[in-house]
Amino acid sequence: MGGTSIIQTLPKHLDFLTGTEHLACIRLTENGLLRWYAACCNTPIGNTSPNFKLSFIGLIHNCLSSDRVSLDDALGTIRMHVSTQSAIGEPKPKSIGLLAGTLRVMVMVIRSRLDGSYKTNPFFILGTGTPTVTPQVLN
Repeated sequence: MGGTSIIQTLPKHLDFLTGTEHLACIRLTENGLLRWYAACCNTPIGNTSPNFKLSFIGLIHNCLSSDRVSLDDALGTIRMHVSTQSAIGEPKPKSIGLLAGTLRVMVMVIRSRLDGSYKTNPFFILGTGTPTVTPQVLN
């Protein structure tokens, strides 16, 4: 076993009720993905493109919670397994759903551009498209 479960969704579906003052961002290279986390406890939140017009986030499943329903019930069944060759343990899961999952994400991103919902994004400043916090580039 091992690996990270990631929920592929649009930022317009996210709300921060409290704690936005703890929102922080790193990137591994000058032009890399934006990796968002809570600086108070170093809890990862998810990854976004540096271009807010590509409205998409991969949320880290383990960091989500709900008092009302189980996350599996709310988010549905697993549709994709990727990068399974580096999984820890035996037997390794088989890679499945890469093409269908990629197409699904592309449709979500294109639809958000067409309907303008890409502008609703808690990680970027509306109008300027700059991140809400300055990303720190790691060396």
